Amino acid sequence: MFLFYMFLIINVSTEYKEYKNKVIVDKKDTLIGDVSVIGKDVEVLGGIKGDLVVISGDLKLEGFVKGDVAVIGGNCKVYKGSLVLGDIVGIGDKIHIEKNAKVEGERVTLSPGFLLSLFKILKFFGKGVFITKGEPKKEEVYLDTLEYKEESDTLEKVIEEKEEFIEVEKEETPKKNFLKVFLIMFFVVFYSFLVSLVRFVFPGSVENMRRELELKPFISLAVGFLVQLLYPSFLVILAVSILGIPLALALIFSTPFFLIYGSSPLFIVFGKFILDKFKYSKISDFKCILATSLYLFLVSLITSLFLYFDYEGFFYKLIKFFFFSFSFLNFYVVFTFATGIIFTAKLGIKR
Repeated sequence: MFLFYMFLIINVSTEYKEYKNKVIVDKKDTLIGDVSVIGKDVEVLGGIKGDLVVISGDLKLEGFVKGDVAVIGGNCKVYKGSLVLGDIVGIGDKIHIEKNAKVEGERVTLSPGFLLSLFKILKFFGKGVFITKGEPKKEEVYLDTLEYKEESDTLEKVIEEKEEFIEVEKEETPKKNFLKVFLIMFFVVFYSFLVSLVRFVFPGSVENMRRELELKPFISLAVGFLVQLLYPSFLVILAVSILGIPLALALIFSTPFFLIYGSSPLFIVFGKFILDKFKYSKISDFKCILATSLYLFLVSLITSLFLYFDYEGFFYKLIKFFFFSFSFLNFYVVFTFATGIIFTAKLGIKR
């Protein structure tokens, strides 16, 4: 890794400053090429003619980025008056874009879970700023204004004087929003189908896990939470040895199956609770699974509608936050119970 860094350090530009472990691009400076920063915070007040990648550090953007912006293992804040012609991708932490900031590409946030800690470990293994130099094009007049518009107080004024190069921020089309809603609904339906399939294929094991869940619900929840805490550390321990790497990969790929396997008894227990509340007499395991599936489907549908109809307003955002939090909490509890019951009931296998 260090040899790789030494190879890249040859291309480092000097058109930026470093102060207290922070990389600063001043208003009068413009970096030409793709910029990668590892283990340091970045503050862009000027321009970058290329892509910007920040790993294990926070990004404050008040200037201009011609390409894409990616922040891995850190927070990203885009202030008003700034401009990004490409996409903004955040992996792990938050992306905050102020109202008058202009982002012409997509905005994507991902939550890799325990993998995020691996990115943050880079702070201890290596730090640096790497720039793949590029050549400016003559037609990029809007970037050159950064060099000749010294009298401008903010980049926002420069952008306003070059409106022919800036499009109004595009809102997501209903077609894209509908696709997001459809994918969420498809996930819920497909997940419920797999849960029913587990009940059909392993009826005895699911029944044993259901009994254990009814007898020890709080123990199952506590065990599931404990397993979630130990899961990342266990993977790291396996990954440090050659023999452990295949086991770590096998564990990662088998995790979705175990979550579905453990969700089957939970769907039955919770579905029975719902049907009892409605005083439904003819109860079966598959009807219980259907009841739980409908509940999760409705919760996800209401939450997804906030993706389709996105309005401004404090109360709307407050209700939107409530439903997103409630929906997340539902699925988190499902996965926690599913994890715990597998260990509590020992996969439901009894002699």
